Amino acid sequence: MKLVLATTANSRCFHLLDDLPDEGVTVVEAFDDETLRAEIADADGIYGWPPASLLPHARRLRWIQTSSAGVEQLWSSPELRERDIIITNTRGAHAPNIAEHAFALLLAFSRGLLCAREAQAARRWEAAGVRAVSWELAGGTMGIIGYGQIGRAVGARARGFEMEVITVDREPVTPDDALAQVWPLDRLDDLWQQRTWSWSRRRTRRRHAGCSRPRSSPP
Repeated sequence: MKLVLATTANSRCFHLLDDLPDEGVTVVEAFDDETLRAEIADADGIYGWPPASLLPHARRLRWIQTSSAGVEQLWSSPELRERDIIITNTRGAHAPNIAEHAFALLLAFSRGLLCAREAQAARRWEAAGVRAVSWELAGGTMGIIGYGQIGRAVGARARGFEMEVITVDREPVTPDDALAQVWPLDRLDDLWQQRTWSWSRRRTRRRHAGCSRPRSSPP
């Protein structure tokens, strides 16, 4: 079997493939179009997002492993839908990464970092002004829309900050923590009224816009 690596995404984990040659699997790197065109002809599997224009040349291709959870863009290719090719994704693999990034953005707002950065760029000392637009996450409410693996990872970090966690999901799911509330999707409006912050795969949003302290946050 020949496996072609067509992307460097998650390359820090490529060492896990080192034992595959002992199992009869040949692993080839093809990170540019010219190399990929040459290697795809006899490839059995590809890791990455092969261009639709190269699929007719991949006569032996049986499997595509994407580097993301979503496969809609890849599956929209007519050349692929006409082939008997298995597509697998990385569902859940990026949950810690995305959850940590969400909290990086959240903390940038809650600690007034955006205002501090603006003051720094203008060479102004604005300690009092930054404190005026900062608040603690503890005691706030994190609303999560969609309680999959990413939503659960966000919820776990929110509970670490002593936040209440309320989530809605279109499917009946069991919370993985007694402190998390899971509501049906038809209660989305209720969630919208109660949350201090909301998280979905599309965006992280503060309930109250602007630089004033949200009414529901602690003093």
